[in-house]
Amino acid sequence: MTAAHRYLRVMLYTVAFFVVGVVGSWLTNSQALLADALHFFGDGVPFFLGWWILRKRWEPRVAGHAEVVIMFFNSAFLGVVGIVMLVSGLLRTMEPVVIENSMLWFAVAEVVGNALQLYDAHKLKGAHYHHGTHYTQVAHLFVDLLSSASVLVSALLIYFTKFWEADGICTFMVGVLSLIAAWQCLILATAPRGQVVHGHFGHHH
Repeated sequence: MTAAHRYLRVMLYTVAFFVVGVVGSWLTNSQALLADALHFFGDGVPFFLGWWILRKRWEPRVAGHAEVVIMFFNSAFLGVVGIVMLVSGLLRTMEPVVIENSMLWFAVAEVVGNALQLYDAHKLKGAHYHHGTHYTQVAHLFVDLLSSASVLVSALLIYFTKFWEADGICTFMVGVLSLIAAWQCLILATAPRGQVVHGHFGHHH
């Protein structure tokens, strides 16, 4: 399978499971599902750029700088999401609301989506122009998987014990993970320009 096809699959996973998380949040009153969906979408954004670069066949230098720009955007997006979720998580913990049991099934779907996204992203090794981009994105997606796993744990607590506060606590945790991911993106985006290297777009994996 070509890198372009894997990028496309990761993009489809990102959009599909982002929608699942948003719809699930609306149907179940869960902020944790919404937080996880936003985090999931934020870390999936760079793969849209990767697919676009493949389509346009940009020169390595231009593509490398484009990756830097998208990492700045990703850092800002995840930073805002992180701060908002920290605040909303604290508020939800202090004033919990009833969460529908169906949150559990949406949480399971989010874990599956993250696992699929992580698998294909790992296979894209070598399809980046900026040194470290692949490893950083895979690391972010692994953090996404941990985020979805924490949502699943909170959903299980709510399902079996009606511990509504778990939703707020989980939202706060996702906020922390989003801020960590934002910091990682910022570090990569500010790496010395000498680390921009020739990529291998178009290779088969």
